[in-house]
Amino acid sequence: MTNRVNMRLPLVMTAAALVTLAGGCTDRSTDADKAVHAQAREMQALSAGGTAPAPRGVESKAMNLVSTDLTPHLSSTVAGEKSAASMMLAQSNLNLAEQAMGDVGEAERQCSALISQVDGYLVRWRTHQAVKIAAESYDPSAELAEIASTKLAKDKEIATERQNKAKLEAQLSDLKSKAKQKMDEVAGREAEYGKLMEQAARLSATEGVALVEQANGIKREADLLRMAGTKLEAQAGVIEPEVREVAAIINQLENQKKDLEGTEVALAKQLSDRKSEAAEAGAAAQAAAGQISQAMAEVAEARDKVEVAYNAAQSQYSKGVSAAKEASRESPAAGKALLGDAYVGAGFMHWQRAQGLRVYTALLNSLSRVEPALSDKAKYTQAATEASEQAKTATTSAAESLEQAKTQFSGVRRQWSTRNDEHEHRLLVILVGGPRRRRHARGDDPGLPGGVELQRSDDGDGVRQSA
Repeated sequence: MTNRVNMRLPLVMTAAALVTLAGGCTDRSTDADKAVHAQAREMQALSAGGTAPAPRGVESKAMNLVSTDLTPHLSSTVAGEKSAASMMLAQSNLNLAEQAMGDVGEAERQCSALISQVDGYLVRWRTHQAVKIAAESYDPSAELAEIASTKLAKDKEIATERQNKAKLEAQLSDLKSKAKQKMDEVAGREAEYGKLMEQAARLSATEGVALVEQANGIKREADLLRMAGTKLEAQAGVIEPEVREVAAIINQLENQKKDLEGTEVALAKQLSDRKSEAAEAGAAAQAAAGQISQAMAEVAEARDKVEVAYNAAQSQYSKGVSAAKEASRESPAAGKALLGDAYVGAGFMHWQRAQGLRVYTALLNSLSRVEPALSDKAKYTQAATEASEQAKTATTSAAESLEQAKTQFSGVRRQWSTRNDEHEHRLLVILVGGPRRRRHARGDDPGLPGGVELQRSDDGDGVRQSA
């Protein structure tokens, strides 16, 4: 796509009109005259199908042939011939510049696609690094230390309770043993009592008195022993619940310790998992960094191709400007109109170049400022600075070219206000408006470069620059 006025067919008319000013093509025509007419016919053949452009290869060959055939005749002493040759040469250069801008567009599209890839890799780098940092930040050391401290306290409590339990169990065992001893003695006394009472029963009352008294003494001893044993059993009965309570406390403390150990194991597993996650994310981030480096090498190569394409277009625009300047010396109005057209094309070329460089600069800035930093941060920072300066230069060049275009179109208006040459008047209308714009000859065409439009006044056609 071009921002220039399409002047393929007007070129042919321009050349023919200028040659007519020089006398037309006759048997006495000069070599320059013949060359201009020959190239005009070639150009006319390219536009035979209407406003649709010829195939690029065909047009490119024809444009280069214009340059080859007409360059030797730029030194013609015949004003019309020299002007016609310059005009055709300028237009051929501008057409070649248009083709070169097509190459620029394709190169920029390829570069843009690669930049989009780098943006995607940069998102991966940020994402994986964020995961890595988050995983690495997980530190359960404080919790583990607290758990260890709590476990130590539990161990002390358990030890204390076990000692307490051991004392109680010893007391209980002692009481039970003593109670059993008493009860065993009671049983012995009662057995002895029973024997004595049986013996006394076999004797007379008088004879058995001594045995009964002895048996009763043994009975009283048995009763006293029973009371002592029962008291010991009661004391043991008091201690037994205390032993069970201490045992429950110990069990509770041991369960709490087990819970702490379970939490400890879980935290250790989480820490291990986070370390693995961090390692995986780090590896993925490094892979993304490698993709960025590789893609950026491709971007740099693509940018080189873009610059080559721009340089080719700029070369053609420069040639077109030079030829148009030469033409303006002989045909000021038409030449300045074409020169303004050349500056408009060059201006938009520089502007497009600046836009591409700004996108490239934005990418480089993103790469140089991302955290954690990439290994090539310094290289990206330097490249961003250079690209930014190049973008500023291109923007300045665009402004200068468009200002030059404005000056040339203003010159066309001033030039035409002081001249009334019928042939150049028609030539200017054809050159600025073009056959596909003739219906706009009253000045309502929005597509003219630099705000230039045609205006028909009472005293004839004119060219003016819109406000």
